[in-house]
Amino acid sequence: MKKILAFSFLFALFASALHSQINEGSVLLGGNVGFSTNEAKDTSLKNNSVSISPVAGIAVKQNLVVGISFSYGHNKNNLNAPGAQVEGESFGVGIFARKYITLGKGFYLLAKLALIILVFLILTHIVHKRLN
Repeated sequence: MKKILAFSFLFALFASALHSQINEGSVLLGGNVGFSTNEAKDTSLKNNSVSISPVAGIAVKQNLVVGISFSYGHNKNNLNAPGAQVEGESFGVGIFARKYITLGKGFYLLAKLALIILVFLILTHIVHKRLN
């Protein structure tokens, strides 16, 4: 894991050093993808979640990028009660402005202003088993 982290850091460092500024008209594409699973010992509690957040923007001036972001997340919890399950989903959209301040060749300080709207949906499924 440490090797992957070090390689990612070096790649980002070298990639950013190729350009000394962010020119007008440059396109920003990026985002995040996540997945996690957890299980508590000695209980039946389990949690699974997945998320994706794409981002797109364009430099309207040198070192100033404006853009839009989207997000989606899904979460599933199996609770301690037999047959109880809670699922949640989130949807989001936002706009942002990023100002890059050059600290040195290929190094920037980032200031970001964003407005994000999120909607959460929670679905609860509880199944009662009858004991005869």
